[in-house]
This record gives sequence, C-alpha cells and structure tokens, in this order.
Amino acid sequence: MGAALSQYLEKRQTDLKSVAERIQAAVLGAGKATNEYIQGDLEAAKQAQDAAKSVQLKDAAGGTDVEGASVGSQDSRRT
Repeated sequence: MGAALSQYLEKRQTDLKSVAERIQAAVLGAGKATNEYIQGDLEAAKQAQDAAKSVQLKDAAGGTDVEGASVGSQDSRRT
C-alpha cells in the first residue's frame, strides 16, 4: 500500500504542486485584499484580488495554461 501511494504521489507531484501554489496565492491574495478593504483602499484591494486570480495553472491532460477562476464580481464593491 505504501509503495502504491508513493508511486501515485510521485506521478502527481507536478499537479499537487500547482494546486498548492494556487491555494497559497488565493489565501495570500484574500488576506491582502481584506487588509486593504479594512484600510479603505479599494483600488489596492482590487489589485490584490486580480493578482491572486492571475495565477496560471497547467491542466493535467495537455499541459496548457488554465486561467484562474473569478472569485466575485468586480462590481460587488460598496461605494
């Protein structure tokens, strides 16, 4: 069982690294955006969100770039 799990993880290492990088970017971007919202800097918050969304992933099938998904409407800000 251990050998099979080791082989699986070895073959999926690139995919798992990509997922981990995306999660890290999302968490850091969300934290930075939240801090900017708290400080009232909506333009900086938008830039932090855009930076987190712009992380490029490789799809598992063909190795092509997959653009990050939107996490909300840009017009959802209160004015």
